[in-house]
Amino acid sequence: MPLQMKPLIVLDDRAPEACESAARCAARLVHGSPDAEVHLLIVLPPTPSEFLEFGSLEDMHAQQAALARHQGAHCQWMDTTFEAVRPVVARAREVLERSGIGSASISEHYEESVHTRQIAKDALEIAREIGCDVIVIGRALHSTRGHWMH
Repeated sequence: MPLQMKPLIVLDDRAPEACESAARCAARLVHGSPDAEVHLLIVLPPTPSEFLEFGSLEDMHAQQAALARHQGAHCQWMDTTFEAVRPVVARAREVLERSGIGSASISEHYEESVHTRQIAKDALEIAREIGCDVIVIGRALHSTRGHWMH
């Protein structure tokens, strides 16, 4: 009987190839498990500070109009952000489903990352909360090898 694994795959839309590779790795981990359960953690960029701060105005009508513009811009930013991650999530799901993992066994979790260094800590916390026993990370690598070769 295969070892039952419950992976959490961390996806970053800036590294689609690494995310696809992470999905393939997780698919191999759960291969042959009839009750496979895979969780996708999609790392979103932090909300820009201009959407977190909103000054007050003396005129109530002007304040309401400014707030409506502010909320509209924030919604547009959120739509753009989710649109950017959709292809990476769709590709990861495709890789997992092609390997035999049912769509209902794949769940998505979205997390806003304030700092890049915080991503690992957030992934560990979420993995504990949902009971994952392995974390597979698909991230962009920033190598200095190119600098060494010159």
